[in-house]
Amino acid sequence: MRDDQITVTLEDGTEVVCNILFTHEGNDGKNFIVFEFTDTLELSAAIYIENPDNPGEGTFEDIVDEED
Repeated sequence: MRDDQITVTLEDGTEVVCNILFTHEGNDGKNFIVFEFTDTLELSAAIYIENPDNPGEGTFEDIVDEED
């Protein structure tokens, strides 16, 4: 896997490789990521929350606040 890719585990347990298009750290410390699913070319954006016990792994949170 390339440095600009991540593996996303879907709700059904399927793992999908995604291309990272853009990342941004907000003033409030939130980490935003925009990525593209390589199989469908669908774009998605989320807040990335890194797992403090396992750096390099984390979860996504929906962006719900218009200010974000």
